[in-house]
Amino acid sequence: MASYVAPISWGLGDLIVSLPVIQGLIARGEETYLVTRSYLQEGLGDRILGLAGTVPENEFDASTLGENDRYYNLREHPLQTDYWWGTPEFEQLFADHTINDLLAIIAKDLGLRADFDRLQKLDYQGRPDAMGSTILIAGSDGDYKCWGTNNWLSLISKLKSTGFKPIVVGQPEKSPAVKALIDAGTKWIETRTLTDALDVISCAVCAIGVDTGLMHMAVQQHVPTVTLYRNRPIYVRSYEYVAALTAKPCAQECIEKSFGCRTNDLTEFKAFVPQTWSCTLNETDRCLSSISPSNVMAVLHSVIKHDKRSAVGVGG
Repeated sequence: MASYVAPISWGLGDLIVSLPVIQGLIARGEETYLVTRSYLQEGLGDRILGLAGTVPENEFDASTLGENDRYYNLREHPLQTDYWWGTPEFEQLFADHTINDLLAIIAKDLGLRADFDRLQKLDYQGRPDAMGSTILIAGSDGDYKCWGTNNWLSLISKLKSTGFKPIVVGQPEKSPAVKALIDAGTKWIETRTLTDALDVISCAVCAIGVDTGLMHMAVQQHVPTVTLYRNRPIYVRSYEYVAALTAKPCAQECIEKSFGCRTNDLTEFKAFVPQTWSCTLNETDRCLSSISPSNVMAVLHSVIKHDKRSAVGVGG
């Protein structure tokens, strides 16, 4: 019997937060395949210990599976299809639920076991050039989730003055936020592939990042992480080595744009064209500007003292 799992959505972060479900199937001895929902989720298959392989969603046909095979589409659940997460109607019913809570309900209803309390790390290789560093994860798929460049540069100055070694990761040709830090003279480690990024992040002392896939990768790898979220985030994952800083409420314009990108009615992404949007406010007026470099520094030491990376997984 083979099991196929499609993550909760199409981004890298969606794959990372769905890993406990995939790893739960592997743990019970099933031949398990990952159904990747976009190019953003491709390239990590060899690092998910015990995974039998990956299949792109646009090449996957559940009707061809054997009688004993199973397909688990984490979007085919009322929690997903009936609500756009973050809307007032969703908040009214699930205000105290974050992504681990929602995925735990979905997994249980699918008859699956998933351990969201103790994350199992992805396999990784040692990167001497990243040892002892503080990884800065500034880029995301939408600038509305990005922290201002001036805040990053102020934070970098504070980090250096207290003995940290800040290094930015990401692809400057795809992310203006990453390019701005590199152009300002911040040390950069080229991470052209997901496995490059995984290896670098896994060897760091700590990470600081906006709500994006590489930040979730740092959390998965038990790297002490300070996370920067917009107001009332769903994708917060609470662990003792993670500090989540949340911004003031978004401008109404941004809220309306976000609601205009609803995808909860989609259960597959074979013909999906990703949408994003931009915040038109000045850097100092954006919601994330309410999180200061001093706020980050205030919680950084508290997460470092809870470094649990030796507890689970292999690599390094």
